[in-house]
Amino acid sequence: MKKFFILTFFLVLIKNVVYANLDILTTDKYSSLSTLNNEKLLKFENDLFFGVKINMLPGWKTYWKNPGDSGETISLKFFDNKNIIKHEILYPSPNRYFDSDIETIGYENEVIFPIRLNLRDTNQNFRTEVDINYLVCKHICIPVNEKKVIDYNPRNISENKKSILAVAINQNPIKQDSFFDIQEIDIGKKKIKIKINDFNSKNSELDIFTFSENYEFDYRIIPKGKFNSQILLVSNSKFELKDKLEILVVNKTSGNSNIFNINIGNKKNHQSIIFMLMIAFIGGVILNFMPCVLPVLSLKIYSLINLNKDDKNKILFSSLATAAGILFSFILLGIVIILLRTLGNEVGWGIQFQSSEFLLIFSLILFFFSLNLIGVFEIFMPSIFNKLNNVDFKNKYISAFFTGIISTALATPCSAPFLGTAISFAFTQNDLYTIFIFTALGLGFGIPYFLIMVAPSTLNIFPKPGLWMIKMKYILGMLVLLTALWLLSLMKYNLTVLYLIFILFGGLGFYISKLQLSKNILTILLLLISSFVIFPKKDQNDEMWLKYEKNILQDMIEKNNIVFVDVTADWCVTCKINKISTLDKKEMKSFFKENNVKLLKADWTNKNIEIQNYMKSFDKYGIPLNIVYGPKNKDGIVLGELLSKKKIIEAINEVKQ
Repeated sequence: MKKFFILTFFLVLIKNVVYANLDILTTDKYSSLSTLNNEKLLKFENDLFFGVKINMLPGWKTYWKNPGDSGETISLKFFDNKNIIKHEILYPSPNRYFDSDIETIGYENEVIFPIRLNLRDTNQNFRTEVDINYLVCKHICIPVNEKKVIDYNPRNISENKKSILAVAINQNPIKQDSFFDIQEIDIGKKKIKIKINDFNSKNSELDIFTFSENYEFDYRIIPKGKFNSQILLVSNSKFELKDKLEILVVNKTSGNSNIFNINIGNKKNHQSIIFMLMIAFIGGVILNFMPCVLPVLSLKIYSLINLNKDDKNKILFSSLATAAGILFSFILLGIVIILLRTLGNEVGWGIQFQSSEFLLIFSLILFFFSLNLIGVFEIFMPSIFNKLNNVDFKNKYISAFFTGIISTALATPCSAPFLGTAISFAFTQNDLYTIFIFTALGLGFGIPYFLIMVAPSTLNIFPKPGLWMIKMKYILGMLVLLTALWLLSLMKYNLTVLYLIFILFGGLGFYISKLQLSKNILTILLLLISSFVIFPKKDQNDEMWLKYEKNILQDMIEKNNIVFVDVTADWCVTCKINKISTLDKKEMKSFFKENNVKLLKADWTNKNIEIQNYMKSFDKYGIPLNIVYGPKNKDGIVLGELLSKKKIIEAINEVKQ
């Protein structure tokens, strides 16, 4: 009996010592969990949130999405509620902790996880239980399970931007403005080199956190000057499985943090600059023959007709001036893109058409250019305008150079085979390579003029100058006028007024050109039909298409649906061609319905960072962009710039179960 009491005494003593060191393992001792806005969801930038707040005693920690050498991240499960399509945990910037050579990544003391909810019906009330699991660790790790209730009422939503949850969302890396610019990404077999420009501070102390489903990374930050640094990531294995790598960069000096994603594995990561220059040149050449470059072709044809009147020397210098205008414009585009990247802006092919200022100024330039072509300047303009007109249009070399500039600007809402590949490469490379690619594009786009310089006899394919030129000049002028009014229509100007302007100046030009109505009635009808086709109208098939949202797409993919995503814009002429020639065809719509294909439209007419990031995830920086998902390929198959029924059906059959 004495031995029993002695043994009991020692067991109690050991228990007290252990529990004292472990801060007594009961839920109310080492951590507590509470929910924020669970009964009055927070509306923040059109998204709905509630929050999970975890408080821990000193020394206790919980974890980021990549917990490090040990640990487990927080997880949520919603019960009996079909209205929640998906939830997303927004992780705050974490810290690193080291204990006996074990590195963990997470949070201590207090952390707030904003939870973004994607609802199927935002007008429907619901009440649901959510099961929250997380891990807290000190000397040992303790799993914690909490059940909370989320009560949603669409008439009882908070929009308090100063609430604790709103502040946590604002401070989240996803919501913070970028403090660095990615200049170059080089992906090897196991290594990734990322050159960045930290434009906030030359004395920044940076930290890097990575999250990947298939790979683990060691990192090193190598200074490359006052403001430049290179992030070196070394994987634990070769990049064989395709994966999306999330990289969180934290500026410990300023407290800023940003997230960006890159695709790794299962693709060619090295591209020869010589090969890409050839691709860019071919893309520029093909761009000349794209239907969407019709206004550009009209300007080129008109300049060619005028060249045919002159001697060989004038033909040579006029061709050189136009080619110089094209080359100058492409190089200028490259420089502008470099400047925008340096300032931390996201860039893409045709982004100037998202600017109302550009649309207004450029439409006015084309408007006056069209008036000159149809002869309005010659009759109605006062002498001072005629003098200005002489400088802008009568000086053949300045006019030719100006034609090259306009040709380039109007070509930017168009895409073509090889062009998308070249542009994507240019947007992800260093400044020098970017200029090289845009120069090659300019040389390819200007190839007709270089051919004329080498062989002026090419112009002999056009008939000799005569009365037909008056009719041609009128047609080209009307096409340019139509383009100018189309640009104004993108700014939501009244379509009726634009039609009236087109008919008014069309009739005026017809009168000035002294064309006979009976002989040109077909031309007039074609121009009128073109005006009805080119102006944007409300899509009659909108009910078939859902608005693109990242969470909706992910939910469809997870449910093994076949999904077709169309990234488009009102100003994208190639997108319009795809709609008319393929997507709006009855056969195509019937095929979509028969195969239960979910259709998502990502409208990039105006600036949209979510859509731009989606494009960037495929290393694409221009539109059209069309992707097909399905049970057999949840990463998506990217289709070419020009769609066809055959290509779409083949891709859908490839992703079917």
